[in-house]
Amino acid sequence: MVGFGVRVMMLFILTTCITVSQDQGVPFSLPSPYKVSFGYANDNFIIGNQINNFVGKRLFPELDDRVTTSFFMTVVVPDDNTQYRADLFYHVLTDRTTQYRTDLIAIRAAAAKDFGLFRARAGIGAFLTGNLGGANIQNSFHDVIGVKSVSLPYTSSKNGGVIISGRGEYFLVDRQSFNILPFVSFLYASNTIPNFVRSGFSFLFPLQNTHWSVSLGYTHRYRVSTAFTNIFGSALYAGIVGEVPLSEHYALAGWITQDQFGQKNDVHFGLTMSWTNGGVRQLMVKDINFP
Repeated sequence: MVGFGVRVMMLFILTTCITVSQDQGVPFSLPSPYKVSFGYANDNFIIGNQINNFVGKRLFPELDDRVTTSFFMTVVVPDDNTQYRADLFYHVLTDRTTQYRTDLIAIRAAAAKDFGLFRARAGIGAFLTGNLGGANIQNSFHDVIGVKSVSLPYTSSKNGGVIISGRGEYFLVDRQSFNILPFVSFLYASNTIPNFVRSGFSFLFPLQNTHWSVSLGYTHRYRVSTAFTNIFGSALYAGIVGEVPLSEHYALAGWITQDQFGQKNDVHFGLTMSWTNGGVRQLMVKDINFP
């Protein structure tokens, strides 16, 4: 049976993408301009084991634990100097040390407004943890790639709550060829999942026909429940995103992060497919960094 989290993701996608716009040659009839992104992340490189076996060295980590699989979807609609967005995050969470498993799904609506070189963003949403189908997703994928299933019990019932987020960033360097943005952000969750305060720098630059985003920062997580102690923590983190336009309306991004969720030597790899009808900025590390 398809898990609850998968059904929510499918509903979100269908309600966002149900209308086809043939006259514009793009797949969604949202306000113009817009950008819709759907992404997948894993703590193991998809062919990392094969590469490790081929070269005889452990070039890619074989963690398969903590934030082991993630999906996200983002819809961005700018309007003058205001940007509206909706985010959906889905994490499969495991802790082999304590024999713990749970899933996390969160939906958030946010608006960002420019004040000269300063941009402020505020958002509100909700989250749910528990058995949301993550074990089925993880082990089905393991069956496909020929990896042993992960047998961990769901040891907690479903819990939910409210999230409130905020972010401020300043265009310290704002040039066509290069941008530097110092930022600070926070997340408040009413219970269960960690709260955080995060600060750092984002660097944006084009390279031939590609767009790149590099982020360096520190995340301080607090109110971390005992169940999440080995999954989320406080740490310096780094990430890089490279986005390649495939056509006028489609783009593919690949990215890698180090210690994104606050556990040392924790590397995540991801791919994101985007649809746009122009005028919307490139994907950045902050778009995939939750919680």
